[in-house]
Amino acid sequence: MPFESPIISKEHALTGLNEALLQAETPDLAYNRIVTYFHGLRNANPDLHIGLISGRVSGIDDDAVKNNKARLVMYSNEIGIQKPGAVIFSCPEAFSDEAKTKIKYETMGDNRKRTLWQQMVLAGIFTDIYMTPGWEKSEGAWLEYEAARNRKDVAIHFIIDSADEPPNQNIQTT
Repeated sequence: MPFESPIISKEHALTGLNEALLQAETPDLAYNRIVTYFHGLRNANPDLHIGLISGRVSGIDDDAVKNNKARLVMYSNEIGIQKPGAVIFSCPEAFSDEAKTKIKYETMGDNRKRTLWQQMVLAGIFTDIYMTPGWEKSEGAWLEYEAARNRKDVAIHFIIDSADEPPNQNIQTT
């Protein structure tokens, strides 16, 4: 009987990620914990697709940031429905409050956060990256996009908003 890898849900994957982050002795070791966790997950489940929703998080005020984060989560949920068995998530939903506190995520500074996500793409954690409409206005999304372009094993998808179709129905892949 051939081995079948179990279906890994987004919730299961992110719970495991956050448990790994809580084991990081220092914020600087968080990256190593992230990479080790996801490589282990991918090694145990070779057919597993892990996708990052990339786009603008920052904004002119707190409401704009909140709306941008909610939009990224909405895209991850919509695409996750389209791709059953894949783990699709965005940066706003990746780390629990407890893990953010442990690795001092909120006080890292924008450049360090951008670099963390860029390094995660370069490390081969993701099989897919989904660029949301307006991603070009985000320094972090540009870094993630360029990192994905430098890897031959990452599919880059562009989500196209259309007045005639829901956003989850209109994805172009390069």
